[in-house]
Amino acid sequence: MEYRIDMSRFGEVRKQVMVKTIPLMLLAGATGIGISLFGNKDGGSTTAVLPFVIPMSILALGYGLYLGIRRQKELMASYRLTISGNIITREQGNTPTISIYFSEVKQILKGKNGGMVVAGKNPADVIIIPAQIERATELETELSSIMAVATAPPLKLLQKYPRLLTIIVLGLMVCVFTATNKIVVAVSGIMFVAFFAWAFMIIKKNKNIDGQTKKKLWIAVLPAAAAIVRVVAILVGYH
Repeated sequence: MEYRIDMSRFGEVRKQVMVKTIPLMLLAGATGIGISLFGNKDGGSTTAVLPFVIPMSILALGYGLYLGIRRQKELMASYRLTISGNIITREQGNTPTISIYFSEVKQILKGKNGGMVVAGKNPADVIIIPAQIERATELETELSSIMAVATAPPLKLLQKYPRLLTIIVLGLMVCVFTATNKIVVAVSGIMFVAFFAWAFMIIKKNKNIDGQTKKKLWIAVLPAAAAIVRVVAILVGYH
């Protein structure tokens, strides 16, 4: 049997993306401007360019959001879940194919929103089934014949409130680039870089993230590298 995404429900996904992404993008942009203002000794020159920087930043963020939503739509349109013989296969454009034999299914979970997850014995083999999948009831019945579909456990704090993690990371970044105390900068810098290294590895190994997103992940190395340079400069007294 083959199942695809009901693209008539893409509006639900677009709304979710916008609700989750826009506040975070604005917060990140405000943090960047704040660092420029408070971290720059010549605050006057920075303030003078804000009338130009802010509109350009908003346009850039808006365009980035548009591209992200368009790519999400393309990925969902290419999504295909196949259950044939004794294997479950998820295929999606520009994303590694995931195949799990029935005998290797570790658990099947269903979330409150109707989406499901099929996890294999290999931690990297996780098939995410969006709530917008077509013939959802039929699919759930078919999956139940492989293993009982359990209710997904409550999300952990940072999973339930991902914005909290973003605020913590942005707070660390502010400390790294605006503080002058060596201990504060060093501790914040180490935690900031450690988070990026951890997130980088998690995303690179995730088979549910498309290749284009993973390629752009290298951009994240820049703030991490800047944080390292800042920490070294503070510790050696060059700032």
